[in-house]
Amino acid sequence: MKTANYNIQTIKTAGIVFMLLVAGGLSGLGGLRAQEGIDKEIIVVQPYKPALSDAYKINVLPTISDTVNIRPDFDYSIEPKKIETGFEVRPISAARLVGEPLDKLYKSYLKLGIGNYLAPVAELNVNSLRSKNHSMGFFFSHNSINGKIKLDNGEKVPTGFNDNVLNIYGKKIFRKAVLTGDLDAQYRGMNFYGYDPDLDTTLDKDAIQQSYLFAGADVQLESSHRDSSHLNYRVNFDYDYSMDKYEHNEHAVQLAGKFNKLINNQVFGLNADIAHFISSTTIDSSNQTVLNVNPWFARSTSEYSYMLGVNVTADVYDGEAKVPVHPRAYLKIKVIDKVFVPYFGIDGRYEVNNFRKMAVENNYLIPGLKVENTNHKIVGFLGVKGSFSSKIGYHVKFNYSLIDDMYFFVNDTSSELGNQFGVVYDNIEKLNLTGEVSFSPDDKLNLLLTAKYSQFNMDSLPHPWHIPNFDMSLRADYNLRNKIILDASLFVRGKRYAFNPDPAGNGPVTLPGYPDLSIGAEYRYTKILSAFIRLNNLLGRNQEPWLYYPTMKFNVVAGFTYAL
Repeated sequence: MKTANYNIQTIKTAGIVFMLLVAGGLSGLGGLRAQEGIDKEIIVVQPYKPALSDAYKINVLPTISDTVNIRPDFDYSIEPKKIETGFEVRPISAARLVGEPLDKLYKSYLKLGIGNYLAPVAELNVNSLRSKNHSMGFFFSHNSINGKIKLDNGEKVPTGFNDNVLNIYGKKIFRKAVLTGDLDAQYRGMNFYGYDPDLDTTLDKDAIQQSYLFAGADVQLESSHRDSSHLNYRVNFDYDYSMDKYEHNEHAVQLAGKFNKLINNQVFGLNADIAHFISSTTIDSSNQTVLNVNPWFARSTSEYSYMLGVNVTADVYDGEAKVPVHPRAYLKIKVIDKVFVPYFGIDGRYEVNNFRKMAVENNYLIPGLKVENTNHKIVGFLGVKGSFSSKIGYHVKFNYSLIDDMYFFVNDTSSELGNQFGVVYDNIEKLNLTGEVSFSPDDKLNLLLTAKYSQFNMDSLPHPWHIPNFDMSLRADYNLRNKIILDASLFVRGKRYAFNPDPAGNGPVTLPGYPDLSIGAEYRYTKILSAFIRLNNLLGRNQEPWLYYPTMKFNVVAGFTYAL
């Protein structure tokens, strides 16, 4: 403000001086003119008023342009010095881990049910509760069919099927080994009810009855070392006794051992067993001894695993010995671990077809039938397994086998009825393709699909009697909150060929394929009580696993289970 006033005052002073100078000049001029005689008068209208325009502020901030660039450079060091404190560490008591409460176990389980064809079902299992060093239990089951089955000629015949199983088992756990043992007994009865439907006859029930008694004892000692560098072993002693209604019997004694040890990242092992079979003279006049020795070594890494070995068998029978030798090799490559794992190898085995094995496989054998052993000379295989995701798994396998003395069941032609089975032999070449897919979208639902295709090249027989070229099964399980348990299974069996026992028959008999659909449901009312129902052969299709032997059509079984 002072500066502005100062400027205005200066301007006013300058204006007055200017006016005086002008007036003086004019007076001089007037003097000159007075000399000339000119007289003029000047009149001032108003005093002079100077005016200033408004000032405008320049909004420009001052800046400093410095061309000198200074870079800070520090050089320092730290001299450590211990600070003495008076802090004292107080010990903290260890945390106590509290485990989750264990589910309650029940000592026994009872299942009772009954279905059409007068088919009762019963199971009883009694077991010891939790223990760190031992367990023992008892199991019994009963299944039977007391109704009649209709043959192709419309005749209703009693099957007489009756199966009873009793098993007592126990286990003792030591610090470095586990000892297990069990006693078992089984009584199975049935009738030779299947005969040629072209015959006009009625079977006498007492004349067609057959029954088997199987009993045995097994003791096994197995190592339980945590360190793989120790010698691992499993030694097993087994005794079996078999007898049928016609007093054909067999004693079978077997001693087996498996040993392996890790040495320099490789596992060396030895499997060996010796079995001695004593048959009644009505079956065979000579006893038989079979010895197997299988040395091997294997190695496994994160990328692959392999096994190499040889299986040597000595079959001593009637003073003569057969010594088949089978190479064993296996290689698995983990291309993408758990996703794509291919493998291949070669194997072989010697199969003993003793009395008990054959009676279990076909209940309608000619009583006292002796079956020769089978030599699987070469079994080559190639496969791949893995998973598409955490929910879908797969396994595909191809097998090629050369088999000598393969047995096939044929109806007995020495009897007009043809209701019993003998065997014929052939050397065959066999191709198998097996596929398996599992699907588990969650912990409630599980699906498993399995399919198998077989092709046989026979040396002398026209067909592999009673063996299908195609099998397929689909199984589903669903658990709804552990309250409702559902299961379903679909089994499809391809067509088969059977030897025609009729001398006037035209070629083999074709047994058509069939599907078998079964559905089951269980409702758990409480943890100890539940009810169940099962529908078997829901489609009611005619099934004939053996020529002249149809099975039950639609069958329903219902009952309950109870835990004590």
